[in-house]
Formats: sequence, C-alpha cells, structure tokens
Amino acid sequence: MRMTRDIPIKTTKTKHGADPILFLSLFSVTIKLSKLNHFMSKLLQVGLIILSIALIGIGLYSSSLLENFHFNFNQSDKKLATTTLATTTLSTTTTSTKSTITNTKTSIKKPIIPTIPAPTYAELIKKYNGWRLQFSANCQVTPGSFIIKKGSQFMIDNRDEIAHNFAFGATKYSIKPYGYAIVTASVVGTTYVLCDGIQRATITIAP
Repeated sequence: MRMTRDIPIKTTKTKHGADPILFLSLFSVTIKLSKLNHFMSKLLQVGLIILSIALIGIGLYSSSLLENFHFNFNQSDKKLATTTLATTTLSTTTTSTKSTITNTKTSIKKPIIPTIPAPTYAELIKKYNGWRLQFSANCQVTPGSFIIKKGSQFMIDNRDEIAHNFAFGATKYSIKPYGYAIVTASVVGTTYVLCDGIQRATITIAP
C-alpha cells in the first residue's frame, strides 16, 4: 500500500497578518455601496424634484379652480343682484302704475245730476188745466172732449176709489184709485178715450 501525505497549503499574510483578498473584497463592496448610496441619493433628489414640480402644478391648478369659482360666484352674485334690482324696479313700476291708475280712478268724479222732484198732484192739475179728463165712479168723465195740438200732453185722472183700465188709441193704461197718467197726443185726427172698454171721451188732435 502506497502511503500519501497531506501537503500543507501556504497562505500569504501581510505584515499585519490580514488576508489581501479579503481586503480587496471588502474594498470592492465598500465602493459598490458608496456608488449605490450615491445613486440612491441622486434618485431621491430626482424624486424630490418631481414631487415638488407635481405639488407646484397641483397648487397652480387648485388656485386656478379657486379663481374660477370666485369669478363664477361673483358673476352669479351680479346676475342675482341685477335680477333682484330688475324685479324690484318692475314691482315698484307696477305698484306706481297701479297707484297712478287708482289715483286717476279716484280723481275722476261722476257729474252730479240734480234730482228733479216729481210734481205734486196740485201742480199737475194747474199745469193741465183745460186738458185733463177727470173720471169718477162708473167711468163718468168731465169734460167729454177737447182739442189739443199734436205733440202736446193731457192728463187722464182717475178720481174713483177703484182702479180702471183706460185706452187712448193703441196705448193702454191701468190706473189705480186716485192715480193718473200723462198721455201724449201724437197722431193728428180724432182719437177716443176708453174706460173699461167703453168710449167715454173724444180728443181732437190738430196739426
């Protein structure tokens, strides 16, 4: 049997006993970490810049929206104020117009027509003296006839205590006890006066 012998591996040490490979590895890692930190720092700076720009944009946009809102709100207030003013003016004008119309209606007064009192029976007897047919009981009349001009008037006077129906031409009159009727002679010629359907008087109408 052939015998083998372990060959010892020699390691190179520095003056202070440190391994140079390990040192290089640590140095390389340190450099990489430094570069990574630098990259991350740059990335953070870029991110902060982007975030700042975004915040500035959002602020400007919000400010623009706020200004538009205030502008629209002010416009709405102006429109509302204009509408209110127009409504108030219209209401005032309408009220003024109504007041003017009312005042006009109030100021217009109807003319005062004097009331003429009806003539008394005594005044009528005096007025139609000579042209009055006086009827008493049983349609007895005084006078029985007279002459009158066309367009003139005469009086049918019922002095009876009961009512009678009279007729002069085509016109009829129902006269209560102690009542009378004023008749106009309008047709030229001879016209009769009837009392309860019986001829009682003759009226001659001259032109």
